[in-house]
Amino acid sequence: MTDPNHDRPTVGRRELLRAAGGVAASGAAAALGVSAPASAAADHADRRRRRPDIVVIITDDQRADEMAAMPRTRRLLGRSGTTFENAVVTTPHCAPSRSSLHTGLLAHNHGRMANNDPTSVDFSESLAVWLQRAGYYTSHTGKVLLNEGPAFRLPGFEDWFAQASPNHYNYFDFNINDNGVVKRFEGPENYNTDVIAAHAVDVIHAQRDSDQPLFMSIAPITPHDTPVGTQNELAVTVDPEPAPRHVGAYADAPLPLPPSFNEADNSDKPMSVRNRPRLTEQQVEEVTANYRARLAALLSLDEAVESICDALRETGRLDNTILVFTSDNGWMLGEHRYGGGKGVPYEPSIRVPLLMRGPGIPAGRVRPPVTNVDLTATFVEAAGAAAPYALDGMPLLRPERLRRKNLERVVPLEIDFDGRGGPFDTPNRYYGARTVDWKYVFHTHTGEEELYHLRTDPHELSNLAEVAEHAAVKARLKAEAKALSVARGRSCQRWVKLPSP
Repeated sequence: MTDPNHDRPTVGRRELLRAAGGVAASGAAAALGVSAPASAAADHADRRRRRPDIVVIITDDQRADEMAAMPRTRRLLGRSGTTFENAVVTTPHCAPSRSSLHTGLLAHNHGRMANNDPTSVDFSESLAVWLQRAGYYTSHTGKVLLNEGPAFRLPGFEDWFAQASPNHYNYFDFNINDNGVVKRFEGPENYNTDVIAAHAVDVIHAQRDSDQPLFMSIAPITPHDTPVGTQNELAVTVDPEPAPRHVGAYADAPLPLPPSFNEADNSDKPMSVRNRPRLTEQQVEEVTANYRARLAALLSLDEAVESICDALRETGRLDNTILVFTSDNGWMLGEHRYGGGKGVPYEPSIRVPLLMRGPGIPAGRVRPPVTNVDLTATFVEAAGAAAPYALDGMPLLRPERLRRKNLERVVPLEIDFDGRGGPFDTPNRYYGARTVDWKYVFHTHTGEEELYHLRTDPHELSNLAEVAEHAAVKARLKAEAKALSVARGRSCQRWVKLPSP
């Protein structure tokens, strides 16, 4: 039902942006879909050679392998930029992961170790604040951390167009905090991903005549499920909704069935996994429907990335923009008997897409592992900004720094989730360490351990933690994981030499 006290979306949103950014008539025409003359774009581009614009697109619960549904994004970012093949989030829950991106800190340093962790993260010193101090115009569009209320606003953002509860994860009929005014978007013409993309494009055009470099955080809810309540303290959700134009696009897509799908023998796994029954035929059908809905929902996001790139090109910014596409965490689709959800230390849960293009960023693929906190360090370095504390990540502008002769980079994994309000009825409490070829996990509430050689066992079928011939590898990675679980700043950057399996 429409609330008459809420504004309906109108062109007034664009007018507000003009007042904030000072857009000329040519910019207004571009915002309405009319391309600017090439000479004007070139003139504006000449003014911005000193520091790059920075645009980061953060999706919600997107697996790394779901980039298959996004050919435009792969072409626009992957073909001319860097694809990080082993990008992982250190804490695979929405709120901790996004808090890490904004603070540049691992979860044990910013304090929020799970979605339901009541810790209030201090954002008074955070990415947008630092970039604003460095002279950037800052804009956030879309989801923030989890399900914030209508008054919530991260410091440092001059433009704020954020998802607001209730209806935080609705693809239709949702609320947006538009710079302090809550607006209700209703009807089939207001699809969430399209609304988020349109606002981002408006911001880019509104800044056409500004000499300020631009920092934009764009965070659609795609392809997150829509929560509809709880039952026995577990979340109840429905599948993501695609845009009307994409309904049925993947109606016949077969569900991928990797060797880990509905794993027949999980006797080597921790008790929380061993106790999970195999998925029933009905549950497999539900996972299949969820998979198809996710891919269909990603089609509008792929179009959104293209429209954002077009706006950057039309305003002369694209060639001097660091453009990043990533996600806050992955998603389980039947692997190891998990019919959905995240938070577990397995690859579908922790691995995310990460593509980055921009001035000086080489085209190609990078294998060493990288994390979400590396992005914060990357943006601070690129902007010439300063953080008042040591960041936990490593800048990625020169990927060759990730490689050291005969050494593997080690990145942390950690979470402290009691299970309440999630899709699983068991806690996930662990810390771990991942290299390009190995993963070690220590479950803090049970003392159980996992060790996988990812090069020969990418689906994590054989837990080697109790195999004697791998004792040396386990001991070294266990020590690294323990050190990383309390590390801060530069001590988070670690490399190891591991024996061959």
